[in-house]
Amino acid sequence: MIKANLYNSKVATVIDGDKKITILSLAFPLLIQIILSNLINTAGITVLSSYSEIYVTATSVADQIIAIPRLVLESLVSGTVILSSISFGKNDRKTAASICGCGVITVFVLSIIVGIAMAAFAEPLTDIMNLKGETAKLCHDYLFLAALTVMPGQLMFGAFQKLLICNGHSEIIPISSISAGALNVLLSYVVLNVIDLPIGDMYALAIKTAFAWLIGVVIVVAAFVIVKCPLKLSFDLGTACRIAKIGIPAGMSLISFSFSGTVTTGFLADMGDSIVNTKVYINNIVTYVSIIFYSISLANAVIMGRHRGAGRFEDMKILFKQNLILALAINGTLSVICYLLREPLLRIFTSDSQVLSLAGIIMLIDIPIELARGINHLAENSLNPNGDVKTTLAVSVAAAWVFSVLLGYLLCVTAGLGLVGLWIGFLCNEAFKATVYLLRWRSGKWTKTAV
Repeated sequence: MIKANLYNSKVATVIDGDKKITILSLAFPLLIQIILSNLINTAGITVLSSYSEIYVTATSVADQIIAIPRLVLESLVSGTVILSSISFGKNDRKTAASICGCGVITVFVLSIIVGIAMAAFAEPLTDIMNLKGETAKLCHDYLFLAALTVMPGQLMFGAFQKLLICNGHSEIIPISSISAGALNVLLSYVVLNVIDLPIGDMYALAIKTAFAWLIGVVIVVAAFVIVKCPLKLSFDLGTACRIAKIGIPAGMSLISFSFSGTVTTGFLADMGDSIVNTKVYINNIVTYVSIIFYSISLANAVIMGRHRGAGRFEDMKILFKQNLILALAINGTLSVICYLLREPLLRIFTSDSQVLSLAGIIMLIDIPIELARGINHLAENSLNPNGDVKTTLAVSVAAAWVFSVLLGYLLCVTAGLGLVGLWIGFLCNEAFKATVYLLRWRSGKWTKTAV
């Protein structure tokens, strides 16, 4: 009886034919994948920083520029998953197959078009970030080729991964991500320390990254075929519009988050590479705080979508309440641990005493940020599967512009608080979103939205 009061496993479970899909069965492989992917990403940053810290700045800034259009296109994948989950909840696998196929085609074609456009404007895009001298040149070179090759591979890899999760098959996700990520880090070391390619380091880094993602795509597509997930590769304009109508607003939170990260990095560019790298190092550490519950929230979205398709609104309310408690407990505990262990964690990247001192202040401010972020991950992955995407669209855009960008600029640049001011802006951003999302969920208006 006590266990049932603490966590009702029934509302966290759906039945698909003879298969039982639970939040735990989806979340655990996702957690392993995210942890190992972040560890691999950390290893990649370490390889670059040991070779040249300028390379860290150049590639990180280029990745942030690419992240904005990539997240716009990833939002179409999110729309595909939401609509497919609802169709699965209605036991309509034929419609789900058509939605999946249309989504894959739409994302692939647009990734090629957007990549060509970004490559054509690589120089002005780099100039916007206020980089100087050799750093700007390296960033431009990496951005040019990565937009053409890396972005399409990342998008297809992510699309098939999310569709596997939507079908209740998350077990392949860690294998595919680890394979692609480990290969990426290994090739980084080879390109920088073993062989000397005539095309230049930045072009070589972009090409090896694209190749690693291609291997990942091969793995997830093979898994998709083996487990016989429903997929009908055909394009329908009406379906594509439905995907965009749901997906783009639903993905706006990540888009606005990435956008604010890109703009605020531009605020720091004039303060020197050391400050930019401090932000990169801290982000690589605090990312680990939210990944456990983020995995649960992604799994929660799949279950919520299935419940919505079946009209089980009371189950959704119970599921939200118990996952909210988990969000606060998990993120709160991990953020405090991360702060207490900040110095040895930071020394993985640097021994600069100024960086270590500044990062300590930032990571203290980050504790309440992670609490609010856990609430936001849950709320967004509960409201969006219900088609209540206008709320997340309006709130995420407003928060990004008013708090992360405007307030962040005033505190960081105008008031001269630097990175500390920036993190205070981030805190206001996450706290504002968490408050509005909780009020929206309690209102129950999401039960009346059309999908």
